[in-house]
Amino acid sequence: MIRKNNLGFSFIELSMVVFIFAILTSAVSVIASNAWKITQASITNERLDKVEKALVNYLIENQRLPCPAALNLDKTNTDFGDERVESNICDTTASGVFTSTSATTLVYGAVPIIALQLPPEYAYDGWKNKFSYVIDRRFTEVNNVDSSPSEVFTEGFARTSQSSVITIHDKNLQTITTDAIYVLVSHGENTLGSYKEVVRNDLPTVADQPDEEKNIYKAAFTSTFVDKPLEEDFDDFVRYKTKYEIARDAEWDDIGCVESELTTYIFRDAGNADKSITFPTSGNCTNGLCTYEGQMSSTLTCPTILENGVGENWEGYTTYHYFSKNPESLYKPTRECLKYGNWSDVLYGCVQGCTKGTLETELVTETVSTGIVSDDLDNYIEPNSWNKTGLGETALLQCDNVDKSGSIKIVCDSNGAGWTYTSGSGKCVDTNVLP
Repeated sequence: MIRKNNLGFSFIELSMVVFIFAILTSAVSVIASNAWKITQASITNERLDKVEKALVNYLIENQRLPCPAALNLDKTNTDFGDERVESNICDTTASGVFTSTSATTLVYGAVPIIALQLPPEYAYDGWKNKFSYVIDRRFTEVNNVDSSPSEVFTEGFARTSQSSVITIHDKNLQTITTDAIYVLVSHGENTLGSYKEVVRNDLPTVADQPDEEKNIYKAAFTSTFVDKPLEEDFDDFVRYKTKYEIARDAEWDDIGCVESELTTYIFRDAGNADKSITFPTSGNCTNGLCTYEGQMSSTLTCPTILENGVGENWEGYTTYHYFSKNPESLYKPTRECLKYGNWSDVLYGCVQGCTKGTLETELVTETVSTGIVSDDLDNYIEPNSWNKTGLGETALLQCDNVDKSGSIKIVCDSNGAGWTYTSGSGKCVDTNVLP
């Protein structure tokens, strides 16, 4: 009897083995590729962290931020990573450092690793392409104390307003901030728009990578950049800070506030029209920089809107009084310079409400049944801390009469009708009458 040889493999069996091997190889390849991407992304983020920390340290030491280095130099060039500065301002004529025809104070270049005291590799992301570093050059200058500077860009870091500098948009093109003063960009795995040593990689297109296209250098690059989660048409890593944020990180508490950031104080009058008070251009400020913890009070007092719209003295009128709750400065709205260069909200703002001087004339009309009579009002005790109050706020009056005791809660009518008493809110009672 002849036996079949079962030691070999059929063609189908061999095909199955090859197929399974291909699947496993593909899976391993995908895993390896993903692991490589994660590694490069991790390297990129770690280097961006170090660069940002170095920028903070540089600010602490120099009271300014560094200018960009040239993008088109390789590591063999003696000027590689050196900030491009000429006569103490960013050298925008240097090769590899760019300015815009539309955002004239911005400078676009490479990370200045020499100024930041970082190793050469920190000029590059995980894909070995150079980071882009964009900064408003006014923040690269030390404070100029000359009241008549000859240069256009001599405000200095502290004296330059942090408002409306660089705009950052999110994935929906909504504004995250308009106050960034620098931007760091890794152009990601696709490398579009980045510099690889002296040669520039391919550029993104408006049609295919519209958001990446906003983050690259071009002749008329704008002051708007995009920071959003990684996705198919966007793989940029973006970092930025406002003046306030980096001053806070540097613990520069007493940097002072920029006088031009004092805004006009707007409030609504009795007729629902806008009224404004402008803060002064002098006081605790020198050459546009105001001192930390200094207060700037308006040169104007809060105006009075009288019932008949005539006159300036609010005493004795019951409706639509405007006053300031400032116990130090007579009815003057005030703002204070806080830490890290931020102005406070308006302190002691103009408030519509009632004054203590109108109590008797307003409450004397109450009936005897409420427990309030004119004799009692001659002897009330007002709380020591209370002087004036806004619409809808309350005050508690203690009866102070030989024959009366108790308390009365009154309300400044929210419709501007002056002081009102609500039945059941207390009353003055005879102390010699048994209950």
